[in-house]
Amino acid sequence: MLDLFFYFMIMTFGYMLGKHKAKTILEEKLWRLMIWDSTIFGYRIVPPGTKVYKKDKLIIAMEFDKRMIPDGGLEVVSKDY
Repeated sequence: MLDLFFYFMIMTFGYMLGKHKAKTILEEKLWRLMIWDSTIFGYRIVPPGTKVYKKDKLIIAMEFDKRMIPDGGLEVVSKDY
């Protein structure tokens, strides 16, 4: 019975540590909200204070360090399409 208690304690600690680490990693990234602008036929960054509506096309983008891309390029692989 004591083994089961320690098992659940370790599992809970691991779960909470993982959630904290994921939250920290995602919050330190530079996230941008972008909205479709038909006048430039592309997405633009939404400035603070702008109202967005349900009919607007929005994407969330994240900047990352481009030095992480190898010299030979990076192959983008996705199962979404």
